[in-house]
Amino acid sequence: MELNWENFIKKLKEFNNQAKFEKLDIKENQIQMRDMNNNLVELTKEQFKKEIKLDLNFDPTNHILTNSFYYETMIETMDEWKEISPKTAKRDDINYTISTSSHQFLFNFILNKSPLPTQLRNRGNLQTGVTLVEILNGTFDCPFTIRIESNRKMEREEFEERINSYLYDICDSGKALRTRSENEDFWKTVSRRRYKKYKEYQDINPSHKKYDKELTARYRKGLVSNDPNLKYLYYYQIVEYFFEEKRYEEKKKEIENIIQNQELINEKSKKIMKIIDPTRPKPGEKEDLKETLKNHVDLEKLKMRLDNFIPWHNIQKNIRYEGESITEYYKTVSVKYSSKPCCFDIENKTKWSETYDKIAERIYSTRNSIVHNKSNEYSNSKREMYDVFEDEENLENEIPLIQSIAEEVINSTAQNYDY
Repeated sequence: MELNWENFIKKLKEFNNQAKFEKLDIKENQIQMRDMNNNLVELTKEQFKKEIKLDLNFDPTNHILTNSFYYETMIETMDEWKEISPKTAKRDDINYTISTSSHQFLFNFILNKSPLPTQLRNRGNLQTGVTLVEILNGTFDCPFTIRIESNRKMEREEFEERINSYLYDICDSGKALRTRSENEDFWKTVSRRRYKKYKEYQDINPSHKKYDKELTARYRKGLVSNDPNLKYLYYYQIVEYFFEEKRYEEKKKEIENIIQNQELINEKSKKIMKIIDPTRPKPGEKEDLKETLKNHVDLEKLKMRLDNFIPWHNIQKNIRYEGESITEYYKTVSVKYSSKPCCFDIENKTKWSETYDKIAERIYSTRNSIVHNKSNEYSNSKREMYDVFEDEENLENEIPLIQSIAEEVINSTAQNYDY
């Protein structure tokens, strides 16, 4: 529906007939009401027109207001224990704002809101506010929005990439935000646990990185998940994402070598078909994990990330361990459901090649214990079985490692923006 004064007051009258809002007076050229202090507040037709930029287009399905220089969409917190705070940031002539919606977004939101929400039908009165626009914002429960304003033209895809990247950057505050246009079914659980030493929300500015949307979605899901099993697996999926990439690169090199060799065309074709045969056995997942760690995880940076995890005394309490740090814990305490030793000393740089192997063994054993906890004579003789309830606290001690590695993978595979 086109955003204009006539359509807007028509919509308000429809809602007013249903909800019977107190003190709301809708006239041809103005909307008036009395606030809590009995002061008259109003929105005139002229004021309304001044708020409208005709070159902005509203997508009612995804709730997006945009043009080539502007993009605004609704956001919400993924954690029921945290509220969204207003925030502004700037990077290279691009302004980021998290706040209550712009007036034009609110007007479109109301115009496209149908039917009237149940809470409004039941409430029957308007919310408080200093201006009539603020009152309407609170009454119709318009969520906070994130908006980007640029001095240069940008495609919608770039706006969305930048929002995705900024919301991932904000994860460093321990706050997980998502846009309302993201898949509703994907985000269900919320978290009461926090492991990490986070930055202040207001201190976080947009980075110059463009992160992979699939990876950041899983990271935020892991961040807010209540279940340590799910939390671990979401972080593991970020690492696992690159297993196929490794296989693809290996196949590509094999094919390139065949093409360069002096052979008959039909012989080359046979060898290439053999390589791309989907029934061809794949290398072991543990080997894929090792290669992914070596390619994407800097152990010096990983150590710095692990040092940011607090409170350590919570981990000590869970396992009655008297060590001084989480790196000391991984150095001396193995996972009980692993059949092989998997302690590692990340501070010993002379053995970093071995450290990658030990980390891969630790992660792979933990992941398999969660996903493939099968009982058989051989496995019972080699390791203890993972108990989804009794071992939950031990599993929480493995979260800092897999979360830090997931962060390293996301950051190492990010691309720089060309501002």
